[in-house]
Amino acid sequence: MAYRTRINRWIAKGRRLGYKFDGCTGVPDLNIRSCCDRHDFDYQNLTKTRWQADAKFGRCMLYKARTGPIHKRVWAVLVAATYWTGVRLFGHFYWRKKQNQTLGKILQNVDGPVGSERL
Repeated sequence: MAYRTRINRWIAKGRRLGYKFDGCTGVPDLNIRSCCDRHDFDYQNLTKTRWQADAKFGRCMLYKARTGPIHKRVWAVLVAATYWTGVRLFGHFYWRKKQNQTLGKILQNVDGPVGSERL
């Protein structure tokens, strides 16, 4: 329960910052929507590397797999491994897009052109 509360707090923080969350892009959300939303947050936040964001995503999915019903755990671990592999193989496109969007927002909020100095 505490894990879910922490994820929900991060998602709420991201919404206040104007981040966009779309769940598990291109694949079914299943029961890991919160992991996908947290992963979206980490991709848009400039404080983590792509590897750190993807590793956290994998840990989140494995946590959910371990805490699910015993008869669904094997399936959940396979889904987690498949999703994580997809993120590692194809996530760099989304990573670059989100990083550029975040940097663009930061630069729009800068008073004056980048590099200009007021005397």
